[in-house]
Amino acid sequence: MQPVLQLLLAPEADELQQLVEREVVRVTEAMIVGTAIQGISSIPPAVRALLPPVNASTKDQAAMLMLREQVLRVWGLLQSSRGFDPAMLQPLVQVGYSDIVYRVVQLCDQ
Repeated sequence: MQPVLQLLLAPEADELQQLVEREVVRVTEAMIVGTAIQGISSIPPAVRALLPPVNASTKDQAAMLMLREQVLRVWGLLQSSRGFDPAMLQPLVQVGYSDIVYRVVQLCDQ
């Protein structure tokens, strides 16, 4: 994992950093929105009717839930791996943090 992080953080890795940043945003969005979708679907229908409608198609919701499940499976595998240190992922999270905040604010404004 360390050589990958060194490659990502190298000054000449702009294109690679942008790709990783977009993927971090996409995965984070799927985790946040997917959790919200799952939570909303567990609310009784009478109470759910009081909530604002979800502004995503059924297809988009299904895609986010699938990505969320995939990320959770990978996270489970990483956690069960010997020698895995979650702190190694910190640079990846920092790369996409500002875009994540921006996208979440955009979603809330819709």
